[in-house]
Amino acid sequence: MAALAVIAGLSAIPSARADSYTSSNALRIVQQYSGSWSSIPSITNGNETSDAPMLGNGDVGALVMGNIDAQTFVLGKNEFWSLAQEQLKAMSRLSVSVSGMSGASFSATENIAVGEVNETASLSGNTITTKDWIQATDTTNNMLVQELSYSGSGSKTVTVSLAVGNNNTFPTTVGSSGSVLYIDVQGDSTATVGGYTSPKVRTATTVIGATATINGSSLTFTIQPGGSYTLLTCIMSNYDSSNFQSLAISNINTKAQSDINTMLGTHHTWWNNFYSESFVEIADKTVEKEWYGSLYLMACESRAGEQGPALWGNWIMEDMAWQGDYTLNYNAESPYLFTVPANHVDLAQSYDKIMLAWMPRGATNATNAGYTGYYYEGHIGPLPETNAGLFMNQKSDASFVAMPMIIRYYHTHDLTYANQVYPFLKGVAAWWQSYLVWSGTQYDDFNDATFENESYPQTDNTGSLGYIKYVLQACIDMSTELNVDSSLRPTWQNIINTLAPYPTFVRNSQTIFRCTSVGTSFNTSPKILQFAYPAAQLGTGSSSTLLTEAQNTLTQLSCWGDSHLCLTYPIAARIDYPASTILSNLDNIINGSTYHNLDIHSSGGGIEDVNEVPATVDEMLLQSCQGTIRLFNDWPSNTTATFGDLLADGAFLISAQVTGSANTVQYVRCISQKGRTAVFSNPWPGQSVEVYRNGTDTGTVSGTTFSITTSTGDTILMATAGTSYATILSRMGISGGGTMTEQCSTLAESNTAGLTYSPITGGPNGEVACKLYSTAVGQFLQFTVTGIVQGTSYDVTIGYRSDPTRGQCQLSVNGGAQPQLATLDEYQATSNWDQTQDLGTFVAGAAGTTRTFTFTVSGKNSASTGYTMAPEWIALTPL
Repeated sequence: MAALAVIAGLSAIPSARADSYTSSNALRIVQQYSGSWSSIPSITNGNETSDAPMLGNGDVGALVMGNIDAQTFVLGKNEFWSLAQEQLKAMSRLSVSVSGMSGASFSATENIAVGEVNETASLSGNTITTKDWIQATDTTNNMLVQELSYSGSGSKTVTVSLAVGNNNTFPTTVGSSGSVLYIDVQGDSTATVGGYTSPKVRTATTVIGATATINGSSLTFTIQPGGSYTLLTCIMSNYDSSNFQSLAISNINTKAQSDINTMLGTHHTWWNNFYSESFVEIADKTVEKEWYGSLYLMACESRAGEQGPALWGNWIMEDMAWQGDYTLNYNAESPYLFTVPANHVDLAQSYDKIMLAWMPRGATNATNAGYTGYYYEGHIGPLPETNAGLFMNQKSDASFVAMPMIIRYYHTHDLTYANQVYPFLKGVAAWWQSYLVWSGTQYDDFNDATFENESYPQTDNTGSLGYIKYVLQACIDMSTELNVDSSLRPTWQNIINTLAPYPTFVRNSQTIFRCTSVGTSFNTSPKILQFAYPAAQLGTGSSSTLLTEAQNTLTQLSCWGDSHLCLTYPIAARIDYPASTILSNLDNIINGSTYHNLDIHSSGGGIEDVNEVPATVDEMLLQSCQGTIRLFNDWPSNTTATFGDLLADGAFLISAQVTGSANTVQYVRCISQKGRTAVFSNPWPGQSVEVYRNGTDTGTVSGTTFSITTSTGDTILMATAGTSYATILSRMGISGGGTMTEQCSTLAESNTAGLTYSPITGGPNGEVACKLYSTAVGQFLQFTVTGIVQGTSYDVTIGYRSDPTRGQCQLSVNGGAQPQLATLDEYQATSNWDQTQDLGTFVAGAAGTTRTFTFTVSGKNSASTGYTMAPEWIALTPL
């Protein structure tokens, strides 16, 4: 089925959702949740995580600190590094002070549904309210907006100032241009370091709705009771544009309030479309809230085309702990592990830039150590960082780097992406080919510590053994799909087959896994079980012996409050640990370690903790890492759960619901993105399963597991044998289907031969109009829509871009005339986006779930100068 979007317009997010079932549920749920404060946040400086409200667009981040009499936006950028100091640096601070408000009451809300922070300050009958956001749709020009309203008596003075970030002693310049105040900051004292360009940033600010006065490093303006004002700030670096300094000023000095209103609309649309990719709804609302909160935080930190976040994201108050770097033995990778299974591939797209750039250094490291392939340090940063010698006696860091890449590949089977990362994975495989030692019966991994700086010997650590197998298997599967390196596959397979077994020993009368076969035996950290997660070498489909040993290991680790929480809980879900124990401990962590901004801050933990809740919940609801899709495999009894469009291995979007004391699955929906065969563990053990493909009953399947062949775009609905298609839809809460709003630009299209067809982009909310340069009556433009429910009556509404050259047309369905539908007239004297016309209703007969909608020119308005047409979307509402 074509991707669907809200009528307001298309998002920049690559859409992978199926229809309004997922988006309507997701938006309904996320709107319930926010971070809230009744007192001023206290962590206003420090080298770890702040408790202040958080904003971000995947490039720039902002911490909103203090009350309106002394408010500060702490601004950071993922790319703002000191290349010389090898340290992520604090960038700049924007301070806002309203006179006469010292001692005012304070309340704030971090509205995650729309990416805003809202604050209210009141004192002696005077109230200031603010709405803050960083424009989600633009990570180049990076606009920070504060809308300020004042009610009360008497005028007040607002003073705005700019300062360099804490601990940043590099050259700084404050200046002005007209009504714009700006500050220039930089990450180094020189323009280049080691041949690489150092970062420079201009932060420029102005006011809309008042006259600004600039005096030195301050901008002031006066506000009146009943007035509304906008402080507009642009943050641009030399990495964004070589003209960043002039653009930072020109981007804001001509803006009007109408521009801000438009920006806010597109900002809200972006967040709506973001959350619409997937949803979960569970009885434990503490965990559910944190699932959405984690998505929000990661969306603030990560965006395609930008440098990915390091340890503390883009919320940098000063020189951060561990230099704020990319720590490769789990921290840097962990925030990305949940993104793709949660169907947010968009959040994963910033990951590879830093990791792949290190390949030449990794090759040099391997050569210097006497081996081949890639050997990565435990701490890295943007080149030309050296970090020489920080290997910490570990050999698997490059393999851990591969984990998010492999997960993304198996979940999407995106061969373009596979081509990008395969050379790296092949290099990691080459490292192990040269490094492992053949004992005569097995390959052993030697001098490879589970934990940093453990003394040798350390042989066959369980995490590395799992990584080796996952990397080599991915190389086999990628090379097969890419049709390369067939000669290497037998070597890779042989290593997998003959690699040392995961070491075990008896402790407290139970057989559990050791850290290594020689060396450290036990440590109360979940890293012992990394071969299960993220390395996917153990799961529900494994032998009962291995699962029991893993469960016993986790019991003895008792690491529910450990600093590796981002691994502990997903591991527990992966190995079928008792679900009630997982959720109760998650509740304890969330209630005890989560700031008001929804950031879980464990001991030593940075942004890796965003993985903890979504990865765990998604794994409990849907497991697919062993080639079989298993639903609710680790879910507590008598507990309802529903999820929509989580992404499974094989590129399948899965939706399902479970209810009742027997955990009865009500329905399963599987949407095939790549046309692969889906293998299911029967959600209804011992029963036959009714299967509908694109609305057509294809009969039943049965067995402990069963396979369903698919074509790209197929929608498979399943329930117990005898369940009707309408019943399944009713259980999904859409009773024949909710309104389907199909963007024409995403649909299969055809038209009269010889005519020019050209989509028009640039709509204020991202709209795309599909223009056909038709010149006469009888010419047509046709789109194919899937997901139609047979026998259903639909109301048809068309969205279009009007123009003086537009014609009139008649809509037919599957080649059949629909005389009951009104004639569509797209003429207007001016060109306007998102014009609508309700054409009436038609009945979908028994012709499957696909329909062609054909717009045929039937005439033109007497005032029109042509016969062109430009539909934007087709909205179908079941009646």
